[in-house]
Amino acid sequence: MPDRESHLRWLAIAVVSAIACRAVAIYDTPIDRALPFIAFLLVICGWVSQSLSAELGVLLLVASAIFLPAERTRLLAYGLIAATAFAVSLYAVCGPASAGRLKPAPTLEPSLPAYALLTIVGTLLLRWIPFRDVVIWREVIVILGALAVLAALNAGEGAGAPLSVLAALGVALVTPVFPGRAMLFPFLLAAALYVAQALLPVLLIAFGAAAYFDRYSHTPLWIAAAFAASVPLMARLRLRVPAYAAAVALFALWPWSGLVARAFPRFLYATPGSPRQQMIGLALAAGESVSVDVPRVQSVILTASGANTARMAVGRVVGRIDIGNAHRDLRIGDIADFGFLRREQFFRSRNAPPRWPTTDIRGYGQTAWMHGAGRVTLPRSGRSMRITAARDLPAGARLQIESVDFE
Repeated sequence: MPDRESHLRWLAIAVVSAIACRAVAIYDTPIDRALPFIAFLLVICGWVSQSLSAELGVLLLVASAIFLPAERTRLLAYGLIAATAFAVSLYAVCGPASAGRLKPAPTLEPSLPAYALLTIVGTLLLRWIPFRDVVIWREVIVILGALAVLAALNAGEGAGAPLSVLAALGVALVTPVFPGRAMLFPFLLAAALYVAQALLPVLLIAFGAAAYFDRYSHTPLWIAAAFAASVPLMARLRLRVPAYAAAVALFALWPWSGLVARAFPRFLYATPGSPRQQMIGLALAAGESVSVDVPRVQSVILTASGANTARMAVGRVVGRIDIGNAHRDLRIGDIADFGFLRREQFFRSRNAPPRWPTTDIRGYGQTAWMHGAGRVTLPRSGRSMRITAARDLPAGARLQIESVDFE
């Protein structure tokens, strides 16, 4: 164990790092305002592993805050820096045993307490920004659930770190805090992993099947459960490196962790609207319609979304498009409820992200979400296009026509 002087040095590093990040946080986003908190978490990682990752990480955070004015580029840089520093610390504490390590012994011996501390740090980074949206008692339950998963994995044979830490973080990332009963997920998973250690391959198959057949809003939970159940198998097959690299790549997107938890990988397919698009901005109730003139073009792209449609299953017809001799039903799956990816609405919803989503990403951290507007392309076969909302839409539900684009 390092002596008292070493602990005081790390405390001084934490204070100086927080002050430096506060001084350079000139941009008004929740991520920039949380830079001192992020620096503090990185210093904890450095203290646990006694590595240089914390000092270098803080220096790079400061440099990014100063020299990267473009918001998404800057936030992505923060994500990569924090993820890399966390990964280095995780490997230093949990990696192959000590032979040949070019570093001092870790502050905490590579045991469950060290893994637990890194799990807590990672969960805070993934879930506690922005601060104003944190419901503390709910988030504490999520942390306890992640620690329960970590303990269950480390109770079995062959389930070592860092994969068990990554599995616990994956569970923490996707666990909903609304509704309250959804917070039982990590505890139920931990119990299943602990009791059925000899049947983990069966659990893996069961979780994978549930991810395929269950509705979209439950799929992230099943995928996280399947990853946790596969940890001992990956360890035995020496698949640590690819799993580790994939997890770190996802972890780097923590400035939009809510989007990763609820819309990955669909948000990667999102495309911006054309500058030529014609805004419409109408909300159609059941049976209502609107006509749009179509110039001489090759194709028409309609951008639409739903309102109060989050409980409709994928495939449900919400409207119809008629353009000349071409007719097309508009379904949930082509579009989605505009706000179903918000964390308060997601778990109960039956929507899925549109097949061709827009790049309308809103919010930061755990509360980041993507607008449910989707695009539909139709060939031009007439001089006008009529969009009609389905006659059986429930009261209060609307088909929102956002814009049209002509190519």
